[in-house]
Amino acid sequence: MKKIIASVGAVALGLAGAQGVFAQAQLESSEKSLPWLSASLSVRGFYDDNITSSWKGTLPSGVEVDPKDSFGFQIVPSVGLKYQDDKTLASIRYEYGYTYYGDRTSPKDDQSHLVDAAFNHQFSDNVRLELSDSFAIAQEPELLSDFAGQQFMTRAEGNNIRNFAEILLGVKYYEDMGFEVGYRNAYWDFENDDYAFVLNRMEHTPHIDLYYDLDDVNRFFVGYQMNYADYDGSGTRELYGKNGAKLYGGSGLPATYGSDLYDRLSHSGYLGYRLTLDKGIDWTTRLGVQYTSFQNVKDYSDKSYWYESPAGSGVLVPGGKLDLDEDATNPFVESVFRWEYHENGTAQLGVRHEIGASQWGAMEAEVTTVFASVRHQIMPRLEGAISGVYQHSSYGEAPSYASSGDTHDDYFSIGPSLSYRITGFDCPVGTFVDLSYSYDNLTSNIDYRDYDRNRVTLGLRATY
Repeated sequence: MKKIIASVGAVALGLAGAQGVFAQAQLESSEKSLPWLSASLSVRGFYDDNITSSWKGTLPSGVEVDPKDSFGFQIVPSVGLKYQDDKTLASIRYEYGYTYYGDRTSPKDDQSHLVDAAFNHQFSDNVRLELSDSFAIAQEPELLSDFAGQQFMTRAEGNNIRNFAEILLGVKYYEDMGFEVGYRNAYWDFENDDYAFVLNRMEHTPHIDLYYDLDDVNRFFVGYQMNYADYDGSGTRELYGKNGAKLYGGSGLPATYGSDLYDRLSHSGYLGYRLTLDKGIDWTTRLGVQYTSFQNVKDYSDKSYWYESPAGSGVLVPGGKLDLDEDATNPFVESVFRWEYHENGTAQLGVRHEIGASQWGAMEAEVTTVFASVRHQIMPRLEGAISGVYQHSSYGEAPSYASSGDTHDDYFSIGPSLSYRITGFDCPVGTFVDLSYSYDNLTSNIDYRDYDRNRVTLGLRATY
């Protein structure tokens, strides 16, 4: 389970709109006098043609909406510590990002913080423990996306917090049989009120896998995963019911709901297969079913509401109905193929399908995410990479919108990068020129949500 989580989580944080896949690279050199220390400093300029990930078009009023573009620069220092012996690996890394937009109104700058920590220990040949945590304060979607792979598709202004923590225990208890048990915690706290109401939450995800190794190459397993999403956004919103009718309470005031209406509990059962080859191939697949219940829908659906008949008349009549599903069943799919095809070349392809959070206020999103990446040493001093992700999200009913329930998003992002090493390989301080481009596109049948975004970045980076 750990390998899938680590791989897919990396995609969630790095593929969408990546501005330089080498920004976190660490120099591996026998000449380093402090092998436990790593550090880097990147200074780069950029052009961004849609700094707010905004829709472009003409409003019904005839007003033209044109996204804001800007040149700017970024300064990104980082420092890391690592300890490693035969049984233990411990590491921590901090990265600070300062981004200045020359053509943006106040505030003209963003600041981000990223802290990653990990601890792995092999107690014996049959028992291992893995711990990790990733904390971020950020605005860009690549740092706010779901730990398991669901993409956050637009930029969020402000100091938004997300944290992912995980613990995994693996035990082989009899020759070719064993189990992996783990717990994952995810937390989001958005500063923007609209995002906060529909996305501020803590998710708890325990799981257990029982496996059988047919040989050194093939592993079969069966597993169970639970996910509980506890929403804690503040305030209330007006409630809409069947056929998009605005609902009213017995007092004649609009009916409202809190973000706890989005609370959900999911159970996933799956069968899995893992293929591990000496040639650097690792392929893990899970196929199963996910059942999701929305914990608090009954608290609202059991109430009696009124509605306007006809709409806009101001005349309230009883009989308003809340049109929200109390549960949902969907396929659960998770598959990641990783191939280290060369000493300095890797490729990854994956797909994931499950129920997740809705970024715009629907009760749920049934999400399919496909991601891919390739990193290759083109020449001794030149490394290239390309990464991309496609995500289709199909949404259920929204309690605060007069929606049909047939709403969906299609999100696509691609990001090629090049990195050229200036200094010699015997120098403990590596100096690089980094060039990257990213393209993001969101197509949606939700009004005023579509956008395109192009970003080009060129800079210098020094690593130790």
